[in-house]
Amino acid sequence: INWLYVHGTTGVLSNQTGAAPPTISSPEHVLLARIVTAAGAVDSSRDARWFVRNNDRKFPVTVRSAGAEADRNSEGAFESIDAAILYLENFGASGVIRNTTLILKGSQTITAPVVIPVNGVTLQGEDGCILTASAGGAIVPLIDVSGRSAVRIRDITFKTDSVGSTAIGCPTSGVLTEVYVERCVFSAGTQDWGTGIDFNAAGPQDRVVVRDCDITATDYGIWMRDPTNSRVLD
Repeated sequence: INWLYVHGTTGVLSNQTGAAPPTISSPEHVLLARIVTAAGAVDSSRDARWFVRNNDRKFPVTVRSAGAEADRNSEGAFESIDAAILYLENFGASGVIRNTTLILKGSQTITAPVVIPVNGVTLQGEDGCILTASAGGAIVPLIDVSGRSAVRIRDITFKTDSVGSTAIGCPTSGVLTEVYVERCVFSAGTQDWGTGIDFNAAGPQDRVVVRDCDITATDYGIWMRDPTNSRVLD
């Protein structure tokens, strides 16, 4: 794994190799990308840009990928949900980042599952937020909350352009606590959802609440295996 970043002291474009990223405080290195190589070639990469991070860490973290570059950079601490999740993944558990509310603005196409890496994350849609599963192979699930607690997903429209995809699920662990999905719409893009919310894994799913949601799916709207104190509410 290679981390491409601007050195916080010298201002030089730099590279660090290893699983752990460079620090974002003391010194304040500016991360640009996480790049995985194999046999000397780039195998995959993830956006790691965070704009004005010291200012934005005082407020809910914003994500905006749609619109002109100046607008994206002005309103978004990140240009992709994947970049925001990368920071929570690497700095949230350590306590460097304690702000786990992500404000998702506008539309964004997602090409691979977004795995929620820490507890206490809120995904709050704003500005007509639409998350679309990209065309191609099924994405199962688009948002992965496996084994998480205190997760809130609110005011988001989920659409899919791939057959058989799942919007929200827990494929690796169905032990969930206080997962709330509220005021969300699950509708077709060019294709229909296979399943809207799939918690069909060994639980328990304790205090899982789905409230005020509109779900259109070909197989299951909501599927829970071991619900405990859970509710589906209009």
